Amino acid sequence: MTQDKRKHERIPSSETIFIELVSAGVDGHEAEVVRCKTSNISSNGLRAQVGTELIVGAILQVGIDLQGAEDTLYLAAQVVWCKPDNKNPGYWSAGFELMNASDSDIETWREVLAGMGKISL
Repeated sequence: MTQDKRKHERIPSSETIFIELVSAGVDGHEAEVVRCKTSNISSNGLRAQVGTELIVGAILQVGIDLQGAEDTLYLAAQVVWCKPDNKNPGYWSAGFELMNASDSDIETWREVLAGMGKISL
């Protein structure tokens, strides 16, 4: 039996997110950002379907257009797992743990989810 490590309830939700794979200026590159959709969210994480394989353990910047938020929220997220999506060849499902970074919108994220009745603080 597989032990579920989740600490927070997952809520099915299709939100548009932008994942910054490469920051602007790194080795002279322009920023590389992919647009994708979530399949579920929680106060401390999210799951998304992406068109590129992500490196487990990578810490990435994520922008999310969360319904109920006035502006795009910017979060720091660590890739916890990434596996091919068997239902959609060429895509991967990835799980992200949201981090309590001081320059992120994590508190606003949690407040918006609580205000929508999706989580309790």
